[in-house]
Amino acid sequence: SNWHLLEASLTMFSINGMFDSIAISNYTDADCELSYNAATNALMQTLRVVHIFFTCSGLLACSLFIYVLQHRSSSNLHINLRLSLTSLSIAAIIACAQLLFTAFYSFIRTNSMDDRCNAIIDAKTCAVIRWPVVLAIYSTLAGIICLAIERTLATFRYRTYETHGSRRVSLLLILAQWVISLAISFTSLFLRAADGYLHYCTVYISHPKSAILSLSIMTILEVFVLIFFASLLQINRRNQVREFVNCARHTLTERYQLLENVRMIHILIPSVMVHAFLSIVGLGALLCFALLEDGKDSITSFAPYSELVLLIVPLYSIIFILVAVGWNKPLRNAARCALPCLFASSEEEQAMRVEPPLLTSRDSAEMQQESDRHFGLLVKMWNK
Repeated sequence: SNWHLLEASLTMFSINGMFDSIAISNYTDADCELSYNAATNALMQTLRVVHIFFTCSGLLACSLFIYVLQHRSSSNLHINLRLSLTSLSIAAIIACAQLLFTAFYSFIRTNSMDDRCNAIIDAKTCAVIRWPVVLAIYSTLAGIICLAIERTLATFRYRTYETHGSRRVSLLLILAQWVISLAISFTSLFLRAADGYLHYCTVYISHPKSAILSLSIMTILEVFVLIFFASLLQINRRNQVREFVNCARHTLTERYQLLENVRMIHILIPSVMVHAFLSIVGLGALLCFALLEDGKDSITSFAPYSELVLLIVPLYSIIFILVAVGWNKPLRNAARCALPCLFASSEEEQAMRVEPPLLTSRDSAEMQQESDRHFGLLVKMWNK
């Protein structure tokens, strides 16, 4: 009945249920058979091959993106943006590398497994194996929150932010991002590394239902950050109107900072949207499984379901970069210059390329006068 379904749903979402361990103290031949079937069925092997493909693609995409961010063609982008995007890309590389290792090792191991009880895995070993993915997930979330803090400082202190150590602020926030994510991931490691054995090693170790609580918190925070970025964008646009149109009292430093604020937020909003959307997809998938699971059968059914949901991690690594580069013209131009082999030049761009003019000899005194006039005008503009 509907009442029993509602009661089951409430039980599923209870805090006690979230943190109930599924580890077993001892295992029998029936447990070995169950674990072996969960690890070696055709669907699991197919998912491992899919994981290998997407994690390799994610590693390649993130590596190329970091190369573009460090290339001289990206020098027109703000240093804080490049540092923050590099930090997020490193987190994605850590997650993809761990998932690639796990998928490849599991694929080889299950194909050569003789004893069915070898499929049983110690819960603490599973916790150590899956820890890098947990670190990367929390690091990405912490990085997004630190970006929101950095953009808030740049928005409300735009008059002095660039001249009073904006790079130092960014480095401190990136350091805080990794310190916080390391602390949370180690805490998660010790809490979830229960004594006993597991039928299958998932990213949430011996407490798979806690994934629902974690993803719920992450999704709420990301939606909040997304709304916050949209608010910062509107504030910076109003500051532009007030400074440039109404009052016209501004220096080049203030104008640069306001323009940079708008440009950086335009890059960050799509990236946060991608992460929030994929988190909602993963949360919805886990909620559906939690509602439909059926006792002991969920042990074998959760294994492929967990690996399918984990595909969100390498997919994020790929889509995040495609959206960041495709959505923003400065990043796209930087990628085109750094990796010309990946971009086909259009006929319009080829037509715009002209041969450089031939230099003719000019009087040195005339050139010196023009140089003095040019730099004199720059000094006047800077002092306005």
